[in-house]
Amino acid sequence: MIFNSPKQYEALGFKSLQDLERFLDREDIKQLIGKNYDLYRAVWVREFDKVVNKETRDRVKGAFNWLALISFPIWAAYRKMYMYFFVYAGIMAAITFFEEYYLYTLPAGALLPVYIILAIMSRDLYLHHLVELDKKMDMLRDFKKEEFIKHHGGVSKLYAWLALPAFIILMLVVMFAGSYAGGHGNPFERY
Repeated sequence: MIFNSPKQYEALGFKSLQDLERFLDREDIKQLIGKNYDLYRAVWVREFDKVVNKETRDRVKGAFNWLALISFPIWAAYRKMYMYFFVYAGIMAAITFFEEYYLYTLPAGALLPVYIILAIMSRDLYLHHLVELDKKMDMLRDFKKEEFIKHHGGVSKLYAWLALPAFIILMLVVMFAGSYAGGHGNPFERY
């Protein structure tokens, strides 16, 4: 969870639970969220109550984001959170490049805490993403908002399916670049 203080919610424009609920209950926000709207709404309301109002509610069934744990870039692409996909891919590309350049391999479990943290933070990152999209929509005329929502809203199985091969191709290109830049030649010849 990245929103762990009332000030962080205030920075997003949510000073009260009613502010958050008004935001989430807007038709354009519902369209932006699309699939699993009720789950996301319940999780965000529960977390707001927990952090800001210091109230406890029952846990929301299905709140843990397993797809983000298994593959954060695929989940980010599925939710059309392109910036997060590219930032994650860039960080992984940098790690891959330096591993090949210096012929050093991180232990398999070294990045596991990062995956767990991203899975825990995924819903908060998504709320932040929606607030940013809302700011962009505020600058558009009504007829452009519909087009904006179609492009940025809901989920995309196509982007999720394309994210995996794009990510793999990027890692292979970076792996070869790092290996050749380090003077080690074809990385597959070493194995």
